[in-house]
Amino acid sequence: VVSAFDLRTGNGIISPEDTDLGDIFFNFTAIPGQGYRTMKVGGRVRFELVETRFGLSARNIQPAELR
Repeated sequence: VVSAFDLRTGNGIISPEDTDLGDIFFNFTAIPGQGYRTMKVGGRVRFELVETRFGLSARNIQPAELR
């Protein structure tokens, strides 16, 4: 579930419901598409986890209903 998204910075937080990973950071560039992309707070998403030098981050973020 997207728990936060800042339109100004393009940064957000995903709070996975079924794991103990804790909150996962993402930037709008992790959402497929062109131009400026956004996510609705409270929306369910699916994503891939990647290890960065700052810790875990999400990429390829898509609405959960698009399968």
